[in-house]
Amino acid sequence: MAYLLSALTARVTADVPAYNSVPSTAQYQQAVKDAIDAYSLRNPIVDTATLSLVADTADYDLPTDFLEVIRMRAPELADYDAEEWEVKGDGTVTFYPTPDSAHDYLLRYCARHVGTAVADPSYADLTDTDARVLLFLAKAYCLQLQADKAARDAWQYTEGDQAVNKVAQSAAFKTMKKEALDDYERELKEVPTHGRVGLTELPKSGD
Repeated sequence: MAYLLSALTARVTADVPAYNSVPSTAQYQQAVKDAIDAYSLRNPIVDTATLSLVADTADYDLPTDFLEVIRMRAPELADYDAEEWEVKGDGTVTFYPTPDSAHDYLLRYCARHVGTAVADPSYADLTDTDARVLLFLAKAYCLQLQADKAARDAWQYTEGDQAVNKVAQSAAFKTMKKEALDDYERELKEVPTHGRVGLTELPKSGD
């Protein structure tokens, strides 16, 4: 099912109420976005695309949600005629030698969860389980912001027990953050994958 950014943000806001105005609305939203990106690296979607090569052009844009190649092949060419290719860090792939004719490459790849480009993005491929697990990570991000805020406040008080109490508050937030991260790692192990082959051992060019 699809999840709106606002719905995910509301769940984190309810689980981690603001402490001295931290996180802000923007920080809650960013925590969710960062958690979605991080979760995508651990459990990406598997998608397909077609790269249409033309003569005398070596560089081509990859899909905007691209993470890693699973397989890329040119069905119109024999294996010994296919070009070599290299994925660049700028979201492009370079073929060499430079193609001298038009032909297609079929790309199967690991993809990140990407929201629609609107004010309140919708993440169409997030399942209920995906959302539940990644929100543990968003919660941890928010708790770290609160721990940092409490630590900064502690240095501003020097009378009585104020400093001691503020330092204790920062430590409490850090403990809750660790618990949220532990929950994330534990639950992540139970999440069904999206059919990925994994991000550590991927086929090389031509496989």
